Amino acid sequence: MEEKRHFTWLKILILILIIISAIVFYAFYYGPKGINVKEINVINEKIPTSFYGYKIVQLSDIHYKTTVDKSDLKKIIKKVNKIKPNIVIISGDILDKKVKYTSDDVNDLVDALNTIEAKYQYVITGDHDFNQKTFKDVINKTSFKLLDNTYDIIYDKTNDAMLIGGISTQREHIDVLNKVSTIEDAIKTNDTKYNILIMHEPNNVEDINKDNFQLILAGHTHNGELNIPYFKKFIIPRKDSSYTELKYQYGDSVMYISSGIGTTNIKARIFNKPSFNLYRLLNK
Repeated sequence: MEEKRHFTWLKILILILIIISAIVFYAFYYGPKGINVKEINVINEKIPTSFYGYKIVQLSDIHYKTTVDKSDLKKIIKKVNKIKPNIVIISGDILDKKVKYTSDDVNDLVDALNTIEAKYQYVITGDHDFNQKTFKDVINKTSFKLLDNTYDIIYDKTNDAMLIGGISTQREHIDVLNKVSTIEDAIKTNDTKYNILIMHEPNNVEDINKDNFQLILAGHTHNGELNIPYFKKFIIPRKDSSYTELKYQYGDSVMYISSGIGTTNIKARIFNKPSFNLYRLLNK
């Protein structure tokens, strides 16, 4: 009887080890690869009719050369171009601070980003991009407009306007209200009804007047790379990483967070494949 009980426990232990091994294999070798597209209809009556159906692609947290190489990036951009977006936004962390980039890496990044086919292209600085010469070298050789604490106004078909603003990473140590002040002044001056704000760290949302921005796009948290139900908030306990859901609604304003493309710290993903978000602007 004792031998039978011992054999049963041995089988259970072996089964547990097999399950753990399978999860680890999935997380490190399958989880970080491939790319999903999350299609989201953004419905707001303030969206000007001339922008109805506009497509915005949000790329975020590429962390180039972590789990994303030259070939991966080319495939992702090919998928982006197939969508034919009007606007492409990169909401920070093109780079990873733990990677030492060569001149070839810079050239590969520039070549890849320059194949993106969108009329409007915007980028902001993420915490991994901050204070990196490589980031400036890359952006300066592409068509992307840096929107750190500034804005652009888009006019299309009619005189209707849509404002897109961006704020820099928290690592810049500038008060969030100061960062958005220029953008908010532009909203008042131009009387734009639909305004988009790009930021890297989503917890910045706590310090802004959300009524001024109808659509807020963020990254940074990757929606929790190790996205284990009921446990992901224990895995990512830091305040600036606690926003792990896709969508947060604030009255008439909505914030979406990208799960990102690359990885950081642990080069693994569980139940959270690399992805980019596709937003379709609709006013009804």
